[in-house]
Amino acid sequence: MYCQPQVANVSSDSLQRCIPFTSRARRAGALRVALGCALSGLLPACKAERISEDYSLLVQVQSDPGRALAGAVISLEHQKIGESNEQGRAQLTIRGKEGEKRELEVTCPKGYKSPSAAIRVFLHRTSNLGKVAEYQAACKPLTRSVVVIVRADKGPALPVRYLGGEVARTDASGAAHVLLAVAPESDIELVLDTSGNSRLRPRSPSARFVVRDRDEVFVLNQSFEQSRPVIVRAARPSEPDVPQEIRSTLPAGPSRASARPLPTPRVAR
Repeated sequence: MYCQPQVANVSSDSLQRCIPFTSRARRAGALRVALGCALSGLLPACKAERISEDYSLLVQVQSDPGRALAGAVISLEHQKIGESNEQGRAQLTIRGKEGEKRELEVTCPKGYKSPSAAIRVFLHRTSNLGKVAEYQAACKPLTRSVVVIVRADKGPALPVRYLGGEVARTDASGAAHVLLAVAPESDIELVLDTSGNSRLRPRSPSARFVVRDRDEVFVLNQSFEQSRPVIVRAARPSEPDVPQEIRSTLPAGPSRASARPLPTPRVAR
């Protein structure tokens, strides 16, 4: 193998000293190749081929910012090379050459969505000894935890319904807590069922909430009033028909004190 000069300004004598002594023709051919590299500026391409080495890097997996996720599998060319621990860290060792590019696939654990794009990493040495290149990966939850705090003033023992089913019931003070697992970017509607107490107003009110791509806490405040009871009085039974006293409308006759005897009729003889 020929000795490779490392500088462009090189003399023919030094080139000849680098070439093993064999035949004059081989020496002349090697000299022409070396001079061609030096004159064309392609001398770096004539250097020895780069060798493969082990490169260390770190992949940090999180479900949400600041929340480490364990159990995420890291693969290279469909072969598992690491898995995130309880701190969400996966220490990896990849063999290759300086400056080469690799694509890492991340498979998230059950209940989390794996990223569609691979992580592109470059193999290189850092100037700080002991420090490795670090990359980020996100595994978003498929569902979000939603807590709803219910405060129903004057509404004790009311069922709280979601999608038609009872998920909680208010206590004597009208308080309740609801915990739901909901897909992100969706909305939920809760109903306070007053069908068991017809005097409560309003009747079976509802509240709607929008769930973003994060865990949420909502408060449902509702006041009730008791309507006045409607008193229905029973009708009195009708009385039987009684004949009424008939009174004469004629003028009253003279009293006994003022009455005069009628004249006695005369009889003809």
